[in-house]
Amino acid sequence: MSSLGGKLIESFSSFKLSVGILLGLFILTWLGTLAQVDLGLHAAQKKYFDSWFLVQRLFSIGDWSMALPLPGGFLLMLMLVVNLVCGGIVRLRRRWDRVGILITHLGIGFLLVAGFVKMYYANEGPLQLFEGDEKAEYSSYYAWEIQLVETMAEGGYREYVIPEDDFIDLGPDNKVTYGSDELPFDLVVQHFMTNCQPAQKGPMFTVSVPVVDGFYLREMAPGLQAEANLAGVYISVVDPETSLPQEGILWAGESGLNETMFGFDAGGTRWGAVLRKRRWPMPFSVRLEYTEKQEHPGTTMPRSFLSDVVVTDAGVTQKARIQMNEPLRYKGLVLFQSGWGEMPRGKYTVLAVVQNPSDQWPLWACIIITLGLTIHFSRLLFRYIKREAREAT
Repeated sequence: MSSLGGKLIESFSSFKLSVGILLGLFILTWLGTLAQVDLGLHAAQKKYFDSWFLVQRLFSIGDWSMALPLPGGFLLMLMLVVNLVCGGIVRLRRRWDRVGILITHLGIGFLLVAGFVKMYYANEGPLQLFEGDEKAEYSSYYAWEIQLVETMAEGGYREYVIPEDDFIDLGPDNKVTYGSDELPFDLVVQHFMTNCQPAQKGPMFTVSVPVVDGFYLREMAPGLQAEANLAGVYISVVDPETSLPQEGILWAGESGLNETMFGFDAGGTRWGAVLRKRRWPMPFSVRLEYTEKQEHPGTTMPRSFLSDVVVTDAGVTQKARIQMNEPLRYKGLVLFQSGWGEMPRGKYTVLAVVQNPSDQWPLWACIIITLGLTIHFSRLLFRYIKREAREAT
């Protein structure tokens, strides 16, 4: 067993494997960069870098095409971590003159771990504020969710949220049913479309999707800018007692900000359903006091955007300025200045909100790597000076 384990460690730590992994990452970076022209940034990232495997189409002649299976970026990065641990830490000779190399490899491993944590546990999205607006939540760039809203008899409302992960892969022949003790109905969701437009069905043609009150969703190719896609989905509200469905269409709306709500009655109260960008609450609220666009002298080209905001946390307020390359970090969130605009209503700012548990890990990893390289090359420098001094005498 020990012999088998040693052979496995030797294989995973080989220098040839390191070169192969780096070559594979180079090829994926090249292919992914070219694919952004046709797929867009988000789709290219998902296909080439967030995947285990992928199939790359090489060329086609008529109806015949040739494709090449390739390892995805996630698999290659995982193999790089294993190679680094086996070759740079496990098999490294335990000597004092190798301490710098060991520390450097630990720092590189820490940097890779930070990337994995960000991939799976971070979320980010825009926060748009007009001057005077105050918000305590931000939305996603790409992910969607279905929001169910119940109007309470005593006033106010309650909401229930179904995340995109539960219905994103629903095709025309697939459906999923949601039921809960808190819901007086069953919700059937089917045929989710990443990008679509509602259209009125004419009497002279047929469609392959359901038609509700004379309208249907016309599927469109995803846009190159994934955040501009307008998703849509079909829903049916089924009363468990009568089994009578109320069918509706949820569409993201003109800009993804003014969603169309589907209203229905169930359990003696009024309900609404809406398809919207996924939202996350913040542990504080942000109010925009003033925003400004600074231009290059003599031109209309923007040089910088800045926003003066007031952060309110548990009744305590504090002022802060957010501008390019100077974000606001507070309670695990980072608010970047990402956009600016002006409408008849007034000026507005767009802040990019990022929640990343490993936000500062790359900084610490770079410090560890710098420390390791400093120790290693300082030792080599002192050894060189001593040898030169010895030869001179």
